[in-house]
Amino acid sequence: MGNSEIKWYSRREESEENPLTLYITELENGILLLITDKGPRIGTIAMGIPNPAVKGRAITSSIPIVFGIRNELFSRAIAERTAHICQKIVIASVFLSDETPELAQRSLKFAVKSIQTYLSRKESDQK
Repeated sequence: MGNSEIKWYSRREESEENPLTLYITELENGILLLITDKGPRIGTIAMGIPNPAVKGRAITSSIPIVFGIRNELFSRAIAERTAHICQKIVIASVFLSDETPELAQRSLKFAVKSIQTYLSRKESDQK
């Protein structure tokens, strides 16, 4: 992370009628993540802080912080899950057009898969 230039990675769902898009960038000490179904927008902000003591558990973040009233539960879940996967502080912005359980579940699965793809690409680029 010695380079001071910020690079964004983006991934878009291909097969959905209302596709999600994820944008992610990594800083030396954390990750900024945006997930949206309406183009780049700021949505509900959640912060996830990894807790190394529970690294192998599903509970991944200590004292998650959320700003906003829409999508707060899955904003929090995405921030916590990303913090767990990356073991870094995460600030996630989630803007979704509705709060259906289906969209929430889809966004979480899409975020996890996108982050894993991002980390795999980053690892292969470092080799």
